Amino acid sequence: MSGRARALCAALAVAAACGGTSEPAAPAAGGDPVSAAAPAGRPRAGDDHVGVLAARRSATVAAEVGGRIAEVLVHIGDRVEVGAPIARIDDLPARQRLAAARAAAEQARAARHGAALEVDDARARLALARRMLDRGITSRESVRAAGVAVGVAEAARERAAAAERAALAEVAEVERQLAATTVTAPLAGVVSQVRARVGDVVDRGAALAAVIDPSELRVRFAVPPDRADEVPPGTRVVLRPSGVGGEIPAIVRHVAPALEPPLRLVVVEAEVAAPGGAGALPVQPGAVGRVTVAAGE
Repeated sequence: MSGRARALCAALAVAAACGGTSEPAAPAAGGDPVSAAAPAGRPRAGDDHVGVLAARRSATVAAEVGGRIAEVLVHIGDRVEVGAPIARIDDLPARQRLAAARAAAEQARAARHGAALEVDDARARLALARRMLDRGITSRESVRAAGVAVGVAEAARERAAAAERAALAEVAEVERQLAATTVTAPLAGVVSQVRARVGDVVDRGAALAAVIDPSELRVRFAVPPDRADEVPPGTRVVLRPSGVGGEIPAIVRHVAPALEPPLRLVVVEAEVAAPGGAGALPVQPGAVGRVTVAAGE
């Protein structure tokens, strides 16, 4: 399920706990039930839907390596820049592996150097055997044996060089893992979630925190498929956050062309016009409320 669907599922769960969406009021006695209904295909001011305030850009801060959380460096609401440290994972195991990898790389370098000297020595013996053959001092068999020795030495040198390359690659990988023990923010914004706790043991890929960009906010809500044409792009809507006063005006920018599983509803996204970003609003991204079509639409 997409992040958008999960957010709306959470919002719908809140609404369901409160009795679900509002039902249209029955017409007064003696009233005309036909005139009480809004024309088909037109927004009906006063109808409401469950909605959530969301940031257009957000990112999960995930651990790139597993280990024990040694330090959590942020709190919810903190502003961070790209690359700012969010948490630190105990780096002792990585530092120990790095020391071992560097020692193995040094041994591999020495072995490769020794193998190269063996090649030089084998080639010198082959050259000597050829000169001795020219002078009639040795046999052709001795020259062939010296040539075979050169081939053996060269093969050993190639194996040693490959082992050195593998050892150096291991050093680079462990250095990357050591650097990754400091978990950093992937984008500039505000910390919206902190899941990591000191002492937790986490796996690679575990979500430790979340960061949002509060400068571009959206109201996301869902409508039944047969009501989607009532909120076309350009429709003005209002989000009234639950539990607090105030209204957040927005303009519909996008209506999903297909149903969002498992909701079986059409997701609508409206752009919030808040010059001051999230700081100018009565609530922060993640707030749930009721979305209504603005009066006069």
